[in-house]
Amino acid sequence: MQPRLTRRNEYKILVLGRIAVQWIRTGGAYDAVIDFDAAVRDPANLERLRADFDPGDRVHPNDAGNAAMAAAIDVSVFDR
Repeated sequence: MQPRLTRRNEYKILVLGRIAVQWIRTGGAYDAVIDFDAAVRDPANLERLRADFDPGDRVHPNDAGNAAMAAAIDVSVFDR
């Protein structure tokens, strides 16, 4: 049985996720980071996909969102 997801737990998950993402982006543990979140998020609401990338479930990007993520990849990072 899975634990009940409460608002408090959702908030904790959100905060821990933000901490993890910030560390991944800036912690220096990786040679490069491809920030798919930045490629598809709504600049007016950083917790959501851009409307034109949202197929309706508010979680997974549509084909246009996938194309935006592909365009965000700097392929030169693979030459290192």
